[in-house]
Amino acid sequence: MKFIHAADIHLGAEPDKGKSWSGERKKEIYSTFERLIQETNEQKADFLFLCGDIFHKPPTTQELRELDYMLGKLHTAKTVMIAGNHDHMTGQSAYEFCSDVYLLGDRELSYLFFPDEKTCVYGFSYWEREIREERFRDVKPQDIDAVHVLLAHGGDAGHIPIDYEHLKWSGFDYIALGHIHKPQIIYEDLMAYPGSLDPLDAS
Repeated sequence: MKFIHAADIHLGAEPDKGKSWSGERKKEIYSTFERLIQETNEQKADFLFLCGDIFHKPPTTQELRELDYMLGKLHTAKTVMIAGNHDHMTGQSAYEFCSDVYLLGDRELSYLFFPDEKTCVYGFSYWEREIREERFRDVKPQDIDAVHVLLAHGGDAGHIPIDYEHLKWSGFDYIALGHIHKPQIIYEDLMAYPGSLDPLDAS
């Protein structure tokens, strides 16, 4: 099973808002996401994991249609995604896709089993901007003969604190993190933040 892990795309963000170049920066974020889709196709990946904050704010129906169109260009990869703190689920969130896209949109941990790839993917979505309680303390994979991947968004005091050392021993084969914009390998071949595809601020 081959996958690509990304997070914190922030489609719709306008870095350096008010500057003469801010409009171009907004377009660049979309262009870079399209290059990610091209790279996923070139790698012939089985999955594209998107670990929250795909959008900079809760998306409109039109923005979701545009995302569906872009992800529909994937040749082999199924997309599995969660909503993060910026694009958290709302009562108006109409997450419906025609392409091969799966949203783990529940408030509590749920999973999808893909028998052809023998893979289970777990996760839950934000339903509000901040979640201060630790939500990954007792998560465990199902007793299924499969590769088990956890999608998780958070890692600071206001957005689901994560005890990385404890989570390391939870039994998942890979833990795909989002929220921190700087790439970080927490544990080699096991747990990582991919960081934002494009720089979103001076830091």
